[in-house]
Amino acid sequence: MGNFMDIQGPFQIQAQKQTGDLHFAAMLLDPISLLKKPQQAQMDCASQFLLAHVQEKEKKEVHVSFLEFCTQGSVFGSTYPLAMHYNNPIAFWKSYLHNETHWVLAQLAVRIFEAIANSVASERAFLAMNLIHSKLQN
Repeated sequence: MGNFMDIQGPFQIQAQKQTGDLHFAAMLLDPISLLKKPQQAQMDCASQFLLAHVQEKEKKEVHVSFLEFCTQGSVFGSTYPLAMHYNNPIAFWKSYLHNETHWVLAQLAVRIFEAIANSVASERAFLAMNLIHSKLQN
């Protein structure tokens, strides 16, 4: 799995400006991300985003659930039957909505993955591409 923060060259600064805590949360909550150990800075950003979007009384539960997910502890291990949904993050997290320990994190993850992506970032990418590949340069 490629890391979208491993971008090199002139687009590195732009990518860093456009990447927020939400992006790290989405990247790390994708079950396929478990194939590669996340960097501590990415985990901190994702955790900060998640904790900012839950009630005070749920913060400890979400933090523990997130750490268990990232380390494949508890019910998030690869031998657990829900591992069959690793290629579908929405199905994976929906299967945890009725888990009494991890339902709050599951609810957040489902909201993140079901959100419609904004087209602003893609429009910026096309604008950058047009600046590089203009008719004058081709």
